Amino acid sequence: MTGRNSAVEAYTAALMRPDEGSSGLVAGLLTEDVVVQTNFGRAEGVEAAVALLREPRTAGLLAAGARWSEPTANGDRVAVTADLPPTAPFGGLELVFDFAGDKIARVEQQTMPAAPLTPRALRLDAEIKAAVDGALDNQTPCSSPTWTMACRFICRSAERSRRTPTIS
Repeated sequence: MTGRNSAVEAYTAALMRPDEGSSGLVAGLLTEDVVVQTNFGRAEGVEAAVALLREPRTAGLLAAGARWSEPTANGDRVAVTADLPPTAPFGGLELVFDFAGDKIARVEQQTMPAAPLTPRALRLDAEIKAAVDGALDNQTPCSSPTWTMACRFICRSAERSRRTPTIS
């Protein structure tokens, strides 16, 4: 493993477990004028970069079960991605590292969109069906807060088609 790959591995490990020890190790792998750009802020300099590395939201995203790719080098740039499970709110993270020698000079972090979920049939239980069926006829379109959003959607659809909704 090259010095650059080791630096990337140390950085990603510190992202997932942002404690004093791991982020302290990363501080020695950064240039003095390092720039880190993430979805949660921008940092310039080692101290600010290490503080941003401890951002708990990133560790929270990665806790969903990130699978890291092997680092891909292109000149002084190394890229790595963390793929998250389909149920995560994001598809993962892409990190691009620019190096000056074996030290990290710049990090750009971007979230990747989640893959679309496989469509499934809508299943309504008897209680929801009873709340919605005939709601327009009896002038009580879903007064219960629990059903308000579903009822509004179904009732608007029925109004557009000029018929009373019936759930089967």
